[in-house]
Amino acid sequence: MQYQIDMLRLDHNITSRNGAGNTAAALATFLCIGGTRAMVEHHSITKPLSRSLFVKGNTLAKGNPPNKTAFPQGHTPWNKGNRGIHLSPRTEFKHGQPSNNVLPLWTITQRRCKNNRQRHFIKTPARWVEYAKWLWIDSYGSLISGDVVHHLNGDSLDDTINNLIALPRTDHPVYHNKQGICSIPEEKLAYYRGRYAQPPTDYTGLPLFGGATP
Repeated sequence: MQYQIDMLRLDHNITSRNGAGNTAAALATFLCIGGTRAMVEHHSITKPLSRSLFVKGNTLAKGNPPNKTAFPQGHTPWNKGNRGIHLSPRTEFKHGQPSNNVLPLWTITQRRCKNNRQRHFIKTPARWVEYAKWLWIDSYGSLISGDVVHHLNGDSLDDTINNLIALPRTDHPVYHNKQGICSIPEEKLAYYRGRYAQPPTDYTGLPLFGGATP
């Protein structure tokens, strides 16, 4: 290998800066992928041989002539100034074309949420929201800022109104944590529900999340 002498001569210098790790292997890799003798000497004298030498820009091509397939300097792309060009109008998507998998409003689906639990979600005019949260607001008229909707029996798919209670986020870990579900005393349930003046109903007709309820 023509750079063997350089590798032996520079090995002590580079090793003293980078530790006694894989100096020879790093140099061999660098030389095999196109590094020049001048670049080896430059990096060995002025800076440690680091990973940035291999990934920061196309430094390995500096000083070398471009290959035959490279774009020459000042080359103008063929599609410059042709924004919105239609090369296959018969098969391309048309403007305003709806997707085939769009679900109608008020569709309820089941999916896995961020904490890896299965939950129901309902599609509203504004966005998809947790069905338990939507049902509580629809039944009681609001959700106090800082409250979360808790499932009393621990089943996140049981979204009946009698299984839901809105309580402060700071109280939630007392009854629902990694150890499991703790029952909430009746006096606490009465207190939490008492903060909501409107009693639960089957349907309030209130507009929720940007649209009317179904």
